[in-house]
Amino acid sequence: MKTTKNALKYLVLVPCVFISQNIMAQPLYFSTPQECVEIAAQLLIQEDWEILSKYYFLENSDEAIIDSLKNGSYFIRDKKPELIHPTASWRYKKPFDPNFSYSGHFEEDLDRIKVAVEMEIDQGNGMIQRGMSSFYLRRSENGYQLVP
Repeated sequence: MKTTKNALKYLVLVPCVFISQNIMAQPLYFSTPQECVEIAAQLLIQEDWEILSKYYFLENSDEAIIDSLKNGSYFIRDKKPELIHPTASWRYKKPFDPNFSYSGHFEEDLDRIKVAVEMEIDQGNGMIQRGMSSFYLRRSENGYQLVP
């Protein structure tokens, strides 16, 4: 009887642990490309790599990419580049610097979207320098995901 009770505890515990881990591994989706820029920027600032990595389309990605997404090394530079604008942020590699804002998006095909982001730098004396960058999203029936 005692063995049966212990076995029942494990039968209940194992599915709960599996379900909990499975829910945590579920991918996340953006509803629009503009929402992607807003949410991703916040997650970059907060350095919430666990959540940000769930917004990536990881099918056919190798373990090194997945590991770098989860530990943050995919997003952050640890060394300052030799050539950098004096007022530009150098720390963020991908998908974009969180100081950039949504500029627009372009459909390259049915499921591949190119998102444009931009940042304005006030040079003084009425001079504005505009920085631009882009990244890709994958569109599916569930929404949009970043492409590594």
